[in-house]
Amino acid sequence: MIITFLAISVSFNILMIWYATRLLGTMRFVQENAEAIQVISEDFKQHLDTVNQMEMYFGDETLSELLKHAKHVSEQISTLSEIMEIQEEKEEEATEDVNKEEE
Repeated sequence: MIITFLAISVSFNILMIWYATRLLGTMRFVQENAEAIQVISEDFKQHLDTVNQMEMYFGDETLSELLKHAKHVSEQISTLSEIMEIQEEKEEEATEDVNKEEE
């Protein structure tokens, strides 16, 4: 009876370690893509700022609003990236705790 519970427990722990590892891989993939989107967004914002400063378009309301929107999107992506980093750290700590419990 005890051996059965022990086998189930060990199997469950192995399954959870496998799941946590897969989840961390997915989180890392999403974070890398979020960082790439952030870089693209920053480049776009800088390009808009450059166009807005051109004499031909200087003070154009449409470009000014578009620039504000680009800044807002960039800030939201930065916030998302920070949240993903925090979540990844928590997942890594949880995986380490599970590994320590098995030993």
